[in-house]
Amino acid sequence: MTDAVKQLIERQKAVLAALPPFERIWLTFGLYEPLPLNGSAEYVRRLWSNEHQFDAHCVECGRSSTFRSEYYPIQLANSALLSDRSIARVFQCQRDTDHEYQYEFRIHSGKLIKIGQFPSLADIGSAEIQRFKPVLKGGLYGDLNRASGLFSHGVGAGALVYLRRIFERIIADERDAARADGIALEGFETLRLTEKIDALKERLPKSIHAHKRAYSLLSAGIHDLSEDQCRALFPVLKAVIVLILDEHLRAKEQQRAEAELSAALLAAESSLV
Repeated sequence: MTDAVKQLIERQKAVLAALPPFERIWLTFGLYEPLPLNGSAEYVRRLWSNEHQFDAHCVECGRSSTFRSEYYPIQLANSALLSDRSIARVFQCQRDTDHEYQYEFRIHSGKLIKIGQFPSLADIGSAEIQRFKPVLKGGLYGDLNRASGLFSHGVGAGALVYLRRIFERIIADERDAARADGIALEGFETLRLTEKIDALKERLPKSIHAHKRAYSLLSAGIHDLSEDQCRALFPVLKAVIVLILDEHLRAKEQQRAEAELSAALLAAESSLV
């Protein structure tokens, strides 16, 4: 193998490694958002032919599941793979294989474009967050739905505005709860967002502190971010919000279970009198 061929192979590997992981293509890539392939026919081949799987909320099962696609052999030359064409992939829920997630792409002018998806990202996101209704008050549930809907249509800044509002409301609620517990938090309102997270570190999920640098972009102001930056930040911030809401939901369910147990014990004691 000549040095020129080796260099070509290394360049192709570098281009392939720089393209987004396929899980992002299935779960967060918006419609009609062009992805330059930079001549990587191998990326197209893997997208089209490889067996893929991801974990997501199944809108039919109403719970989290694993979705898997089958291996689909493609016998095309690299030039043909990069020519203008349509590509479809179907994923089956492993809880019930009749439940399918379908995707359609178009290769156009050397770019990959998602032109169709069923169910939509908005539908998947809406079904996923329904369980948070008991802990999302004051219109925040609607905000989370709107954020997911905007993001599914490739709107980064608008979607992030809604997520930021939810995140700031959660931080404010944790601040109020801390003060109700006797923690002063003097000067809290003047702190940057990352500093507020530090001040509430005992009340927030630990994983939030491991990724504080992501929130510094929010502190700078959404108007300073490009659409690409907003779209990249959206899944991170949404994951943080879901993590916090999960903790709140578990706490609420534990309180309910304890109340039911207390009531049952009282009823049992009364029956013995």
